Amino acid sequence: MHRPCIVRLRAVLADPERVDEAALRDAGASTVMRIGRVVHVVVGPEGGRIAGRIRASLGGRV
Repeated sequence: MHRPCIVRLRAVLADPERVDEAALRDAGASTVMRIGRVVHVVVGPEGGRIAGRIRASLGGRV
């Protein structure tokens, strides 16, 4: 079975300054990059689990 080694989650946000990078790192992100209104969160093979944690912290508003 092939498993991805790196997953990148990408979101276009109205206010990317509200992103809590420390919380994303606590959730398992290795890198958080901001390019304008786009935020990239780089994670390992646990991307689905981490995306679920992010969704849950936003109350499912993703």
